[in-house]
Amino acid sequence: SSLCDRIFCAIWSVSKPMPYSLAYRVGRIMFTGDAIQAGLVGRTASKYGMGLLTDQIAQKILSQSDDTMLLPGHGPPSTVAAERMYNLGIQEANQASQAARYEFFV
Repeated sequence: SSLCDRIFCAIWSVSKPMPYSLAYRVGRIMFTGDAIQAGLVGRTASKYGMGLLTDQIAQKILSQSDDTMLLPGHGPPSTVAAERMYNLGIQEANQASQAARYEFFV
């Protein structure tokens, strides 16, 4: 039997542009792979792909409780709270999204 059969383990596909990118959550620990790192988001080949990735990160990773520990594939561990506050990729995506809403009216 697999590890996920023996303990509670949630598995999410994190990225539509990278369908092989999965995140595993065991309790309050989440293994995020290449989707998100401390202060950064993963790389994609296009702005469209980056938009999809940041949407998936917001829906599936940053929606977890603040004290969820994030263990990325590269770099130091982080928490959901820290990434919401300090992740440059998420901040850039939020600013671009807000600007796009207003460009419609210009």
